[in-house]
Amino acid sequence: MHNMLLLMGYVPQVEVKKSRRKGKLGEYGVCMDTVEKLGNFGLALPRGRHCTLHVGCSACCVGI
Repeated sequence: MHNMLLLMGYVPQVEVKKSRRKGKLGEYGVCMDTVEKLGNFGLALPRGRHCTLHVGCSACCVGI
């Protein structure tokens, strides 16, 4: 996807380095993101519920 955006003329302005750990705690799906220079961010939701707080979290919290 990155190369596709470059071919369309987009120029990166900022690079965000993030890692994600996911797991479960009882009835909850848990996502823990570590964002370089910003810190740790976590979210726990009942399994099967979708996250609307930030893009991508529903992929790790649903069906864990």
